[in-house]
Amino acid sequence: MPAASQKTEHRVKRMIALHGQGASTRQIGEEIGVAHRTVSLWLRDAGLTPNGGHGKRTTRPARPPGGLDGEVGAAAGELEQLEIGQAPRSADEVLEGMRQTYARVDAMVKRKIDLVQIGQATMTELDKALKVQDWFATRIQELSPKELPDPKDDPAVKDAAAEVRAEIAAAVETAERSARCAHCGKNPIGKAVAAR
Repeated sequence: MPAASQKTEHRVKRMIALHGQGASTRQIGEEIGVAHRTVSLWLRDAGLTPNGGHGKRTTRPARPPGGLDGEVGAAAGELEQLEIGQAPRSADEVLEGMRQTYARVDAMVKRKIDLVQIGQATMTELDKALKVQDWFATRIQELSPKELPDPKDDPAVKDAAAEVRAEIAAAVETAERSARCAHCGKNPIGKAVAAR
């Protein structure tokens, strides 16, 4: 039986939050219970550069988040906070939450495009961001209420209306043929009916 994956949604969220606070890969690894090399891989998957520096670990200062990576990390932190929020109470709230998240993802994709253009991100990272954006767009489209078709344009409704009009016309004609005057007993509109 294969071993369960260490990469859980909770660990990734915690990793991104710690990274945004300036924690190194070793500090993050100790906090979430995985190796620091694993943290480095997960950070790169999330489009982030590990904090810290080069050289001897005990003497090098940790590199605080900042610059381009800091902005991406901050955006990821915002997404994490959005997901932690209160559970939605209705389908409308779910849809509105998805739209808000999509707006943030869209901003991250635009930022990732800028990073690719200046050589700070790879096309693989951009492709991942675009896939997330597409996923949200598809879910929003699926959850959005569909507009009801106009009954006037429905062929079945038009056919049914024609049948009803024909039945009403037949009923009127029958009533006109059988109409009788209460005084003389003759059909007062008989000549007009016969002319049709």
